[in-house]
Order: sequence, then C-alpha cells, then structure tokens
Amino acid sequence: GLISLASTGRSACREAQVAVRQIWSPDTQLFLSYVRSTTRGELNDFGSLFTDMHAPALEPGGYTVSADDVPHRVVGWGSAALLRGFAISPAVEWHTGFAYSTLDLRRHYLGAPNTARYPDFFSLDLVGYKTVELSGRAVNLGVQLFNVTQHFNPRGVMPVVGTSHFRQFTNSVGLTVGGYLMVKWQ
Repeated sequence: GLISLASTGRSACREAQVAVRQIWSPDTQLFLSYVRSTTRGELNDFGSLFTDMHAPALEPGGYTVSADDVPHRVVGWGSAALLRGFAISPAVEWHTGFAYSTLDLRRHYLGAPNTARYPDFFSLDLVGYKTVELSGRAVNLGVQLFNVTQHFNPRGVMPVVGTSHFRQFTNSVGLTVGGYLMVKWQ
C-alpha cells in the first residue's frame, strides 16, 4: 500500500559522566570514566529501515528505546613508560549490551520494541611500542592487541521467536592483532 514519509522524527540522549585522570609523567598516566545514559528515538528511521533491504519493514512503534542504547559504560586506559624507550598502554571497556526487538515469524514486534538486550560487552586491549627517531622526529612503532581475553562480544542475534536459533548470538570477533605507528610532530 501507500506509505507517507515525513521528516517528523525525534531522538534524545541524556547522560551523566564521571571521569578521573592521574598523570605521573607525560608517558605514565591513568584515566577512568563511567557514563550513565538513556537514548530514545523513532523506530522507523531511514538508516535502519532502508539500508541493505529489498523491501522496507515499517512497524508501528514510534518513540522508544533506541537500538544503540547503552545505559552503563565504564572505560579505562593507561600508559606506562618502560626501559629503553619501550611503553605499554592497556585499555579496558565494559558496557551494557545493546537493545534489540523480539519478533514473531512475520517479523512483527512481540511486546515493546528494543526491550531485549545483547550480552554485556567487555574488551581488554593492549598496545606495546618503542619510541625511535626517524628523520629528526620521534616515532612510536609497535603492536596492538584487541580483545586480549577473547571475550564473546556478539554483533548479531536471531530475534525471531519460533525459529530454531531464537536468541542465538553470533558474529563475535576474537583476538585481533594490528600494527601501531604514531609520528610526533613536536
């Protein structure tokens, strides 16, 4: 049938944040933060409904909890200078799992939209590097390790009740290794 599209949507994000930072030297410091937030918005937004789909799935729902809502988030990172120009910089993040909607076999909402949640996210990342001089500039060369603990952080879920894989979470990324390069222009 006919669908009337109008740019009348709205969204809101409210948050409170507490952060502390301790610096012992330019190369040795610690940072911790906690964020409490709530995110609400229109369910039928253009990006989530018309991206990578042959037919849009419009559902009544209106203004509700957003799929990117993360009520609690803790982030911490630090850096420590070691001997002979080496340094290490760990980072940790934990947050509440993202929201998603439970659906019936016809892909209609079952209950209020975005009331189910992914498992909590946790990641411990680590950067190790050595500072060297190239062409008169200080350069940090090293290696990055992401999700060192290989925590299960799914990016997909089967939300359809009645299917054999209902509430099965998928698409987690394990340990990832990358290079690290930073040129200091000071």
